Formats: sequence, C-alpha cells, structure tokens
Amino acid sequence: MAKIKEETLRLSECTMDYISFGNGEKPLIMIPGLSLRRVRGSGRGVALSYRIFAKDYQVYMFDTRNECDESCSITQMADDLYDAMCALRIEQADLLGVSMGGMILQTLLIRHPEIIDHCVIALSASYCAEISEERISEWIRFSEQKETDLLVRGFFNDLYSESYLKRYKPFMGLLVKMASKADPVRFMNHAKAILKFDVRDQLSNVQTKAYVIGAKQDRILPWQETVNIAAKLKAPYYLYENLGHGAYEEAKDFNERVLKALKGEING
Repeated sequence: MAKIKEETLRLSECTMDYISFGNGEKPLIMIPGLSLRRVRGSGRGVALSYRIFAKDYQVYMFDTRNECDESCSITQMADDLYDAMCALRIEQADLLGVSMGGMILQTLLIRHPEIIDHCVIALSASYCAEISEERISEWIRFSEQKETDLLVRGFFNDLYSESYLKRYKPFMGLLVKMASKADPVRFMNHAKAILKFDVRDQLSNVQTKAYVIGAKQDRILPWQETVNIAAKLKAPYYLYENLGHGAYEEAKDFNERVLKALKGEING
C-alpha cells in the first residue's frame, strides 16, 4: 500500500485536516459528503477503500475547516478547498465529489473552474429538494435534541439499501457506538449548509469535462437531480437502478467507473 500521510493544513482563516496517498503524479481531490466521521484518523481505511486510484494519482481527501460554526456554507467550504489546493501548490487536478462533496465540487466549477480538469459528481444535487429537506431536517432535529442514537440509526437507514443494512446488522451496534463519538454540532452545521445550497441557475454557464452518477433508490437526494445536473453541464450520466444514496460504498464497480470517467474512457 502507498504511504499514507495525515496532515493539518494551516490557512489564513482556518485549519483543515487532510489525507494523502498514492504513487501517481497527477493529483486527485476527493471531497466526501456529510458524515458523522472525520477525515483525520481514517487514513488507512480511506487508502484501502480507494486503492484503485493509488497507481495513477496522488490522492488527497480534505475535511472541511476545523473551525466550523453555524455560519458555514457550501461556498465557504469550496473556497477553503481552493485555498488548500493553492497552499499545496496544486494548480489543476481531477476531482470526485460525493453527496455534499458534489455540492462543493459544483461550487468550485462555478467559482474556480481553472483548477479542475476531469471531475465526477456523485449522488448529489444542485439544490435542496423537498424530499431532501425532510430527511435532513430530521437529522438536524435529532442533533439539536442530542438524540445521537436516533441520529446515527436514522442516518444509516436513509443512506443504505435494505440488503446492505441486513448484511451488516450484526455490526450495527458497533457502528452506532463509533459514530456516536462524532460532534453532533458540527454535523448539524453542515446539514444546515446543505439546506441553503442552490446553484441551479449557475450551472448552465459552466464548461467542464464532467461525469455524473446517481441512484434510482436514493432517499436523500433525488435521482432526477443527477439528470438535471448532467443536462446543465452537458455531461454524460449513469444511474444505479437498485441502489440508494450509499451507492458509492455499495456498488462494486463505483470506483472503477469513476476512474474510467476521470480518464475520459467512459461516456455513459
């Protein structure tokens, strides 16, 4: 396995944790979604999960700023990531953004397109639809009430398919225990930022080499948004028929599909 680094980057207005690994020369920036887990401390697991990219890329996965408060926004997250890339002297990279990470990526496409070569937007949306608002507002309510167990279980149930949950049911108690150590306030601030996100009117002006992935059974961000984003970006897309929002972990071909898209070897 390629050498794994876990670092804290000091920027002018904040600090950001990130993981890096890989043997390739070209940088690949992975932008994760809303999560109960932090990037720092998960380097080995991330490198193992995404080892397919290590040969061709130097992979970076950034967390959002450590000084996250109720004023945080998707725009701020995108600008922070841009500043982090500049600090590391990454002039241009391929990018993968999943869920909230896909929202950050869309914002980067609008505000800082020059840093992006190929990109993949997965399981994401260009705004917070009604079905998304219902789910996310419930998570926020659990966070505010400090009902961490309900938050974790509800989040996992919304994220994964029934077959996946059934398969990992024996480990659910352990997963809940591990996730319960997360900072519910940070999670809530990120969730509130998603509720305010809307770039529908700006995407049509973007020119990029993009590929979009969605899932027909997504209970968090509707699959129709995959089609809408692809149409506005004039990009090809793919929909997993029998998977939901957790397709990026459940689909056996997800990483391979992303890699081919980033290399320009796939069109649908």
